[in-house]
Amino acid sequence: MHLTAYFSLICSTIAMAGFMQARRWLFAAIWGFLAAYTLFDKFYSHVLPQPLVESFSVISFLLAILGLTKVIVARRKRHNRQISQGTAE
Repeated sequence: MHLTAYFSLICSTIAMAGFMQARRWLFAAIWGFLAAYTLFDKFYSHVLPQPLVESFSVISFLLAILGLTKVIVARRKRHNRQISQGTAE
């Protein structure tokens, strides 16, 4: 096994735990699916069918788009609220 696979799995697990600690469940789910993809693609490739394993990366990409959209909408709302209060830069 390559060192990068181990490093990816460890970092994904740490990131997932950090987001779970902060109760950011969407971002924790993204890192969870990435960790599952690495685990079942590199270490246990014979356990799950390959199309299912590849769907983990697609799901994490879609969740990342959803998370980015939520962050952009929240920042835009905050910016619009600051403009209406007259405190915008």
